[in-house]
Amino acid sequence: MLLQPGISRTNGVTVTFLNSSSKTATAVTISGTYHGKSVTDTVKGKVGPGESAQITRAYTPVVYQGPDASCHVVHVDFADGTSWSAPAAMK
Repeated sequence: MLLQPGISRTNGVTVTFLNSSSKTATAVTISGTYHGKSVTDTVKGKVGPGESAQITRAYTPVVYQGPDASCHVVHVDFADGTSWSAPAAMK
């Protein structure tokens, strides 16, 4: 990789999410987009009702093009064996 002076790069993402359900989540799948690049990743760990969690993931560095990123939860597994998936329009 050839780095050029004055060009900033971003190499990951930090997402904070809130469990707004009445159940404990055990896995949360989040999908995100940044200037045409999409990533879907699953985080495993217990997040209780009303609790928030923050995750950070490092990815291949890309040229920083501003804060225009979007992300949303697409699937959640719960401790009681049930799950939730986003409607197809949100995926």
